[in-house]
Amino acid sequence: MKALGAAERMVLIPGLETTGHILFQLNPDVYFPQVIGHWNFWPVPFDDDAPRNGAPWDELCEPGTLFGRVAERGLPMDDGVIQLNHPWADAEFARDLGYPRALGVRLDEELPRAFDGTGPGMMLRTPPGSSLGNGDYHTQEVMNGTENGAFLPYRAVWHWMLNQGLPRAGTANSDSHSLHDSILGTPRNLVFTSTTVADFDLSVFNADVRAGRMIGTNGPVIEATLESGAAQYRPSVLPIAVPASATLRVRVSAPTWMPVEEVRVLVNGEALVLGHDELVHPDDPIAAIEVLRLDRAIPLADLLPAGTRDAWIVVEAGDPLPATADLDCDGVPDTTDNNGDGDLDWRDVERNGDGVVDEADLEGLDGPEPCRDDYGATASVKRPRFGPLKNAPPPERDAAGWYFAGATPGGYPLAFTNPFLLDRDEDGRWDGPGLRGAP
Repeated sequence: MKALGAAERMVLIPGLETTGHILFQLNPDVYFPQVIGHWNFWPVPFDDDAPRNGAPWDELCEPGTLFGRVAERGLPMDDGVIQLNHPWADAEFARDLGYPRALGVRLDEELPRAFDGTGPGMMLRTPPGSSLGNGDYHTQEVMNGTENGAFLPYRAVWHWMLNQGLPRAGTANSDSHSLHDSILGTPRNLVFTSTTVADFDLSVFNADVRAGRMIGTNGPVIEATLESGAAQYRPSVLPIAVPASATLRVRVSAPTWMPVEEVRVLVNGEALVLGHDELVHPDDPIAAIEVLRLDRAIPLADLLPAGTRDAWIVVEAGDPLPATADLDCDGVPDTTDNNGDGDLDWRDVERNGDGVVDEADLEGLDGPEPCRDDYGATASVKRPRFGPLKNAPPPERDAAGWYFAGATPGGYPLAFTNPFLLDRDEDGRWDGPGLRGAP
């Protein structure tokens, strides 16, 4: 930063990502050993004279115990940030990368609020000897990596937590570990904060991150506000009580070379879609300007379902989302149309490990069976049970999105806000709308 003369424009915050390697008996529902996935923490003091540069021992423990160990090394618990990384990532080298997936949670079931002896019951429990619980994290990755194909399952976990009244701020991170995986800083978070680089206050900045006063994006910029009289609210994980006469205002802008084909307003997960014909599209894809694609005021009464249960609203913008199936019926999207036949079914599961979905993958399968759980393994090849989730192929040169694809290889235009949490029963707390179909 000093060599670039950037110290007056940038602030460096030292942090830590932990990666468990030593397998141990974690989930009481399974016989094989696991690890607790990846977690981020900041700020954590850097000490190049200490083992692991000052990071704590991060093995053989539940998340709550790990949180305490990081706090002992300098993470301020009052205003530091703890983040759950890529909650539904595939395991690598037999090591789990996402804690909820390691526990075997199902997104069609309520999360136990107290430990009941099951894997899902560990999600929120406080480990023995710890003052911090496994659920005492502040943010969750919703979009991870430049190739944002995992957005839909990570988003599903986030929505599942929101529906149960367990809000966490959603983030979008490049997860760039080198120069040959993700593009540095794509995607990223735009934080709405009162502090500036000139008089930077880390406590203020982190408070805004923990509160979810930010959007995640690989390009489109969403400015969403709830307006009621003179009062104006931005998205956050803090509940608000506004009358049904309030208005949701949505402004979406993007550079000319970035397609924005639809804007989605999600209410408890159900989407109102504003499509291509309702948005502005620039004529010149390389003009050096930013274009306002949408400026819409939507009456809140037109969005909310009947009743007085608490609700949440999230706004998204970019490309239409890929069509997916949930072949094991656990609430997590797991498969796209990988064989290109226009159907989403068992024929799209890549089973034999050659990277191509073809007739060889169907060998031994007699036909579609809803919610079966053994698509993904043969006698000789161990593979993910379903899927994969694949993005659409890159556009041809001079087609819409070609310039975006050059800057964001493997990804598609996407942005999302954090939620508006609507305290509709005005009881001073936010309990969530509940899982769909729940009483």
